[in-house]
Amino acid sequence: MAKCPECGGGVPFWRSQWALGKPFPCKNCDASLQYDRQYAAPLIALGIYYLAKPADGSFVQHLAVLAPLLLGLLAYSFFGMRPRLVQSGSSPDS
Repeated sequence: MAKCPECGGGVPFWRSQWALGKPFPCKNCDASLQYDRQYAAPLIALGIYYLAKPADGSFVQHLAVLAPLLLGLLAYSFFGMRPRLVQSGSSPDS
């Protein structure tokens, strides 16, 4: 789990996968955090899934493709993505 740079509290996994580039509050210290948009891991994983999925596969065959992708996303989010502090009230594009 990624950590808040202000208080060291954990940032939920789903924050690293959805709404990239949008500020969100830390659940522990209310600091405004943001993941940069350059992290396109969810989109890349979706593309890999559609390229590697079995055409008429069973649930188990789809799971054999999805499980490694989800584990890869979790590992990338834990080791590669770090939220950054954003000034409250400022636009993330400025």
